[in-house]
Amino acid sequence: MNRDTLAPFAPWAAFLLVVVALVFLFLLAPPLITFGILGLAIAGAVVYFAGWMRLVRIVAVVFLVTFFTAMLIRFLPGHPEDALASFGAKVTRTPLGPAVVLGLLVKS
Repeated sequence: MNRDTLAPFAPWAAFLLVVVALVFLFLLAPPLITFGILGLAIAGAVVYFAGWMRLVRIVAVVFLVTFFTAMLIRFLPGHPEDALASFGAKVTRTPLGPAVVLGLLVKS
């Protein structure tokens, strides 16, 4: 095989290498590290292709949407755990708190 026959496969080889690395990352690394690495990779790609100002705008929009969504959920009447677990008995429901949210993010 010479270089001319392998040239069309070079972009696919890089893509395949990234996919394999992501699969191993999701299977072997803790979720917090996995999402941190993915966040850095996405931020790096945004800066490379669109510039720093686009990254700043994206971060600002994500922060503001998260903030206003949290405030909306906080100030609406009722409890979020009632809406999320309306099918369960009142005894089995636990209030949503930092320990519950962190338990969802970190493997036990």
